Amino acid sequence: MKNIDDLAADAAYLGGAIRALDTVLYHHLNTSMTVDKINEINGMVEMIKCFSEKHEIEIDAYSMEGE
Repeated sequence: MKNIDDLAADAAYLGGAIRALDTVLYHHLNTSMTVDKINEINGMVEMIKCFSEKHEIEIDAYSMEGE
């Protein structure tokens, strides 16, 4: 079970990943898109999605621990 400091760090990592995705999208959308660029973006979105779902489960587990 993660403690509150680990959960806060994970939330910060998620924020950083979303900011990185924003930067990548800005640069890729201002140039010609290729299949490889679209695949890179899809990969980043899937990684963020998986990490956020895991974080949600860990937050729920942490909140249930206090009950």
